[in-house]
Amino acid sequence: MPTVIAVASPNPVHGAAVYAANCSTCHGANGAGITGAFPALWGPTSFNTGAGMHRVSTLASFVHDNMPPGAAKALSPEESFDVAAFVLSKTRPLFHGNAPQIFQPEPARFF
Repeated sequence: MPTVIAVASPNPVHGAAVYAANCSTCHGANGAGITGAFPALWGPTSFNTGAGMHRVSTLASFVHDNMPPGAAKALSPEESFDVAAFVLSKTRPLFHGNAPQIFQPEPARFF
C-alpha cells in the first residue's frame, strides 16, 4: 500500500479548511456523501471504527494518493494528514467485533 510520511501532529482544524475547499463538493459539507457516487465519510452510513480507513495513516495515504478524483496527489502529505484527522474526529458507527452486521436490503440492479 502506498504510504506518506506521518506528520507529528495532524491538525484537524486546518483539515476542516482543506476538506471544505477540496472534499465537500463530492462528500458534502456534512460528510454524508452522495448515494451511489461518493461514500459517506462520517455519520451512520460511513465506515465503522473497525475499518482500515479508521487509522489516520491509512486514510491520509489514501487521500494523498487518490483524492480529489482526477487530481491525485494534489494535496500535500501534511494536508492529507490534516484532512484525515478532521474526518476521523467525526462520529461513525462503532465496530462490535463478531456481532452480526445487519444492513437494509437494496433493490437489485441490472446492467
